[in-house]
Amino acid sequence: MKTAITAALFALTAALASACAPYKLDPPSGYAEVSADDSGVRMKAGDDVGLNLAVFDNVEGGTLVFWSEDLIKKLARRGYTLLEQKPAKSRNGVAGTRFDFGYVPPGSEEQKFYSVVLFVSDSHVFALQVAGDDEKAKTHLAHLDDIAHDTVVRGCKSWTQICHGEQPKRLVAPAPAATTTQLASETKPAAAAAQ
Repeated sequence: MKTAITAALFALTAALASACAPYKLDPPSGYAEVSADDSGVRMKAGDDVGLNLAVFDNVEGGTLVFWSEDLIKKLARRGYTLLEQKPAKSRNGVAGTRFDFGYVPPGSEEQKFYSVVLFVSDSHVFALQVAGDDEKAKTHLAHLDDIAHDTVVRGCKSWTQICHGEQPKRLVAPAPAATTTQLASETKPAAAAAQ
């Protein structure tokens, strides 16, 4: 009897903890979960394409438009080329925007792809990211909208419009500026670009 009560309490605690997490994203078909906590989840496909959901704290004034413009500027400075932009929506109806990029890592000649779907709640900024070798882009990007739609993002307040805000206008990545000074924020990996 005591074991049954302990097991029931453990199951209830686990269920409540997952309900309080800022997101819910189960591994899509073809991906394995590598690590997960409240700051996000990392997954990997068998062909070395990475899928990552990074969660950051939002700030006062942080909207989908604000974070989208910030992301485009930061990635443009790193040499990323914006290829496509389109609206997205999470499973629980939070508005998001998908951005598809191409880039060549420094010191390499190999073309890569990087796509990110940004969702913004009152509490958090979510960057759902997929990246890998360019020849694998078509296969993985064909499923990104479905993965975004299966993602639950939390932290919305019913009395604000942050979670249902407007889409950013069509953004254009500015050309990288020639500079010898690098901002500290530019040294963060692309996964942290949304913050």
